[in-house]
Amino acid sequence: MAKYRNLGIAICTFFALTLSFLLSAQHEKDVAAAWSRVKTAEKANKFERAAKAYKAVELYSNHPEEKAKALLGAARNYRKAGFFGEELDCLLRLTREHITRIEFGKVISRMYQIGDEFFDGHHDLVVKWLPFIYDEDRMVDAYENAIRLAPCAAEAPRARLRLAIYHQENGKPLQAIDGCIPIQKSQEVPICSWLTSITCS
Repeated sequence: MAKYRNLGIAICTFFALTLSFLLSAQHEKDVAAAWSRVKTAEKANKFERAAKAYKAVELYSNHPEEKAKALLGAARNYRKAGFFGEELDCLLRLTREHITRIEFGKVISRMYQIGDEFFDGHHDLVVKWLPFIYDEDRMVDAYENAIRLAPCAAEAPRARLRLAIYHQENGKPLQAIDGCIPIQKSQEVPICSWLTSITCS
């Protein structure tokens, strides 16, 4: 019985290794095909298409460095296409999954910039050919994640102030006050004091 059991284990191991090899070979083909689509799309300035091709590379690749490179490429092309929410999602994944493979300061700085873009009135389109249907506003998401990851960044006080103003204007006075607490001693103190006074009045 032990002989047949060992034979069964050997056969199962063989098939498992064979399947793993075949899947790996298929993934390599998928990655190569996705890189080809990246080059074609970028050459034609089809930025959204290039971003999706980069995400396909990230999905199929088994190599962490290649995955990080692909996410950076997707973020860059989503930015060029004007899809800042999609770009933010890529940057957040980079900070979670590839923090040792990115220039952290530049990624955080861009997250603050995305918050600024939404604060200044930018709207992502759901699809390019429907210019009157907007996706969700990601300002709060961008600022809060940037502050969480880099609370002492030079951009943090302004981001906190803008979040406080946003919360005040949207009927959340307690969140507005909480946002002012970390910047009471910064250059925005007069504005924060004014915001707190009208919130508590």
